[in-house]
Amino acid sequence: MMDAVAYNTASGSVTPKSGLYMSATVGMYAILTQPVYIPTTAPYLRFSYRIVGSRSCATGSSTDYIWVYTNVGVLVWYLDACSTAGWVTGTLDMTSEAGATAEIYFEVNTDAHGGTVYFDDIGFVSAPTREVDYY
Repeated sequence: MMDAVAYNTASGSVTPKSGLYMSATVGMYAILTQPVYIPTTAPYLRFSYRIVGSRSCATGSSTDYIWVYTNVGVLVWYLDACSTAGWVTGTLDMTSEAGATAEIYFEVNTDAHGGTVYFDDIGFVSAPTREVDYY
């Protein structure tokens, strides 16, 4: 089991994408979750992530995964997680749940590779800025 913790800029070699804090999952398995109202005027979930210490994508398929889903079990996004060279920002279309409160889950499984997944700048925007890959 891993814990989700808030890191500040003095936490080590990874610094937040912006501001002073970011969230990190440390260990093999964690879920970051929070109930949020999805505004009808800004129904796109934007977030940044960085993966450190996981298998490189060049070595083949990883057994590390990131899922984003809602409390009604709708899978919004899935990533076969490989180490990233820096922060990656994506936007997910949540218009189907706009105008409602939903529990958003960021679930991470780093299996035996022991990678750390960092999240920062999670919020809603009115238009997609960049779509992340959906697998």
